[in-house]
Amino acid sequence: MVGAILASAIQGPLSDSGRPTIGIFLSAGLQAFCVFFFIFNWYGEKKNLIERKEDYIFLLKQEAQMQETDSEPIKEGVGVHDITMGKSKTKPTVLYHEPSLQNSNTELVNFGELDDDVAEYDFVETRCMCGIFGVNKEIVSRNISVAVYGVIMTAGVIALTVLNIMGTTYQLLYGCVGISVILCATGFLCIPMTIMKANFFGWFQQVSYILISGGTDNFYMSDASCLPDGPHFSQTFYNTVGAVIGNAAGVFGVYLFARVFSKQSYRVTLICTTLVQVLASVFDIIIVERWNLYIGIPDHAMYIMGDAIVYEVCYMLNFMPLNMLISRLCPKGYESTMFAILASFSNMGASTSSTIGAILMETVWPLSSSPPCDFSNLRWLLISGHFITPLIAIPLVVVLIPGTRICDPIDPKDVEGLSIFQKWLNKFHATSNAHAKPQPKSLPDSEGQQ
Repeated sequence: MVGAILASAIQGPLSDSGRPTIGIFLSAGLQAFCVFFFIFNWYGEKKNLIERKEDYIFLLKQEAQMQETDSEPIKEGVGVHDITMGKSKTKPTVLYHEPSLQNSNTELVNFGELDDDVAEYDFVETRCMCGIFGVNKEIVSRNISVAVYGVIMTAGVIALTVLNIMGTTYQLLYGCVGISVILCATGFLCIPMTIMKANFFGWFQQVSYILISGGTDNFYMSDASCLPDGPHFSQTFYNTVGAVIGNAAGVFGVYLFARVFSKQSYRVTLICTTLVQVLASVFDIIIVERWNLYIGIPDHAMYIMGDAIVYEVCYMLNFMPLNMLISRLCPKGYESTMFAILASFSNMGASTSSTIGAILMETVWPLSSSPPCDFSNLRWLLISGHFITPLIAIPLVVVLIPGTRICDPIDPKDVEGLSIFQKWLNKFHATSNAHAKPQPKSLPDSEGQQ
């Protein structure tokens, strides 16, 4: 939010002075500077190969612990095992914890203690393009369904990018709808059900709140020759004053969420925040209909009280619970991959919503931003896209969102559950292994050797 406030403070005056491109070059330079943090590893992170080896050892030890759980004595829920993994050298003991709601968040192994063990395990390094890129084969093989879904989503994003550049508005709409259907269908196959339900709700919530920023921006900043009785906001006021106040209000929204909703359930919080966000859109209607002038409130004051403050607070109240739920639903071992998939899916919903809004402004309720301007249909766009369609998401809260309180942990069984596709793969491998088992006559010999 600090970056957004600084960007707003800079870009507004630049736009009013006729030099908006300076802000673009400044932003590009700052983003390019961040590359040095990764090139020189100023974050102090370990190399990818070392972390992959540690992950590999961790998974081996975890498997050994799971296999020995039933045979070892347990004292107060904690057992100690000496994991040798077939090596003659004695390994340091590793603590494991019985899965329960009380200690489900406890780490099985301290990764920093695995450095001395890296060289003692057979680890096949998978390289790509002469070692420029590495492939974490162990994680991919254990989460093949998530990897497949990541490839499908990447292909969908590339297709949408091509449509944005080369396609028409209708082609972009058809592409958004088709790709969204494919991603939703494959998501319920490749992602664990509890995670995908929350993911689908986040996508649908973005789609249902139809974005018509092109219409509202033109209305607020049209000059007197286009809209004689319009607000006539300047770039400095609209993009700097309003944005800075709005971001400050967003910070207050985060604080308000922590104070009011942190101990409520996800369902209650999302229903309340959705209703509040819908009610906050009434300020746009008041300004578009010019009702504020009848009661003596100037456009600038009404915009600051409405869109800049109330709406931003409501937006953050609606954004926080779903973002926290998504972050807590990321399974251990591939958190960054899962969070990237969930966040990308939500962003795709916003892109689809923007495309739907553009189609509505061109066909159903057209607007004209060139003299003589016509914004008479803007009221219907606001009523339908900001009042009616967002309410459709409320019944889905009960169906798709868990009833857990925000302050409570998510049930590990829901997070670590297998997807439908992964269950099919496991069943297929189990069937294949059953057919590949040795004949019964060979069993006595193997037992004698033991």
